[in-house]
Amino acid sequence: MPNETTKRALENALPKIEEILEDRITSQGTPGLVAALFLEGEILYFKGLGHRELDGPAPEAGTAFRVASCTKSFTAAAILVLRDRELLTLDDPITKYLPRYHQVGPLDEVAPPTLRMLLSMSAGFGTDDPWADREESISPEQLEQHIANGVYLISIPGTRYEYSNLGYALLGRVVEVISGTSFPTFVTQEIFSPLGLGDSSFSVESSQAPNVAVGYRLRGDEWLAQEFSGPGSFSSIGGVFSSARDLAKWANWLCESLSASGKESGPLSLATRREFQEMHIPMPFSSAAATTSETMDRLFGYGFALHVDFDEKLGKFVSHSGGYPGYSAHMRWHAASGVGIVILENARYSGAWATATSILEAVLAQLPPTNPSLPTDALIEFVTRASTLIANWDDQLAGEICAPNVAMDIPYSERAEQIAHLINEIGGIQDAGSYEIETPQSPLHARWTISGVKGDLLCELRLIPVLPLKIQTLRVSVTKRT
Repeated sequence: MPNETTKRALENALPKIEEILEDRITSQGTPGLVAALFLEGEILYFKGLGHRELDGPAPEAGTAFRVASCTKSFTAAAILVLRDRELLTLDDPITKYLPRYHQVGPLDEVAPPTLRMLLSMSAGFGTDDPWADREESISPEQLEQHIANGVYLISIPGTRYEYSNLGYALLGRVVEVISGTSFPTFVTQEIFSPLGLGDSSFSVESSQAPNVAVGYRLRGDEWLAQEFSGPGSFSSIGGVFSSARDLAKWANWLCESLSASGKESGPLSLATRREFQEMHIPMPFSSAAATTSETMDRLFGYGFALHVDFDEKLGKFVSHSGGYPGYSAHMRWHAASGVGIVILENARYSGAWATATSILEAVLAQLPPTNPSLPTDALIEFVTRASTLIANWDDQLAGEICAPNVAMDIPYSERAEQIAHLINEIGGIQDAGSYEIETPQSPLHARWTISGVKGDLLCELRLIPVLPLKIQTLRVSVTKRT
């Protein structure tokens, strides 16, 4: 069950959340939307606003929307299912499964992209929104004719990020070639069913959701309904219909693998789910999706069908957006706290990512700082003993707490002389037992300050990665006070 701290944070953020959601409707951002905040498999907060179709009721937790490019995470999962069954390897070239693939342009002679490159949006293909959205219903033969005609490479495969729907259409076709069944059938049988995603499907006709939201685009002040498309050979880029409760369940299943308490469940192992959410290629800031004023300074990259970004204070975020004729979607979760959000809107490319990002940031702002790398007792003990050693060098103590490489790298007599010189430079140590440890990046790494009369000693140690723990790096420098 979600803890009381998280529940209080949600309660404190609730006025801001309600304001953000109401504004989406009153500003004509979308005819209707659903929002679901989740943690540990439970939906903490749900809201449906506006209309699932004009003049109709508000969408519900089970209302199905097109989730657009959030579909790509199911496509990546399908490829990883086949990989884990040893039916393919991620470093296979696409030509192994689609021999008609032909690349053109100045880079036509380079090696074709691998499945790994297609998964991480680094295949060398050009961005193809919104052309690809209108290709959903084409046949396998039409898809293969596209790639037989020639795929124009804009970069050497594997060298840079560039968002490509075509790449995920090819991955969907690989699933079909290997499995001998259609892509929608494979995903339904191997992913939706095992995870209990009963509202999820690839067409209105096959949907088991209680109702389906109609998608719209805005013309002036008028909402115009959009026709449903698919399924077909581009369904693997954005063809899934899913509800907020299903997509939250899917996102939580991925998110829980990032926790030390994650459990083995479903069609992919914990290790594979974590691999899914690793940054496989960096993204240039100009390409980074879902950037707001709160997230501009983060490091952005792409995993397998998921955006991954890192914040210096808050840690890792995982997300993906979806934009389709008539729909917008976003799913996002925070690794350290496990809190996540799903936003589904029935307006064309309306930017649900901004709504989701703002809401999640509002909740996290109410939580105490999450820092999994607080100093451990062992690290504090080494800092204490190293501080004693620095203040009064003793070869016996050094031998007890340091790995053999420390004396081999710089002999103890030379280290003692260097440190004595530094202590003299700051006019002596005021109190070696009083020090301040910086927030560590690792349980095996510490930086701390020892105060002197005229300046401070900046100290650093790093421990070896096997027991018994010993210091392998010991550095001391001086900072003078102005």
